Amino acid sequence: MQNQFVHEPGRLFLENDAHQVVGEILYTEHVDTKVWDVTHTFVDPDFRGQGIAAQLLDALAELARQENVKLKPLCVYVKTAFMRESKYDDVKTH
Repeated sequence: MQNQFVHEPGRLFLENDAHQVVGEILYTEHVDTKVWDVTHTFVDPDFRGQGIAAQLLDALAELARQENVKLKPLCVYVKTAFMRESKYDDVKTH
């Protein structure tokens, strides 16, 4: 099942029915470049193991494709995912 994430500038996140953040991925947009720094990925401990972090990264990668930008991984989760998964090759910085 794919979750519906909320997008705000610099942030994609998921809330539960009580409007508490279940997971989020944060990034910094640079006005003068076509690169977004992915700075933080978080999933509430009660919701871990459900693939939420991967879905957040997939959603951010899709957004990057739409905006024609590259993603620079600064958080450990995204760095690891970029090393393991070739599906991000088109959006990662080299």
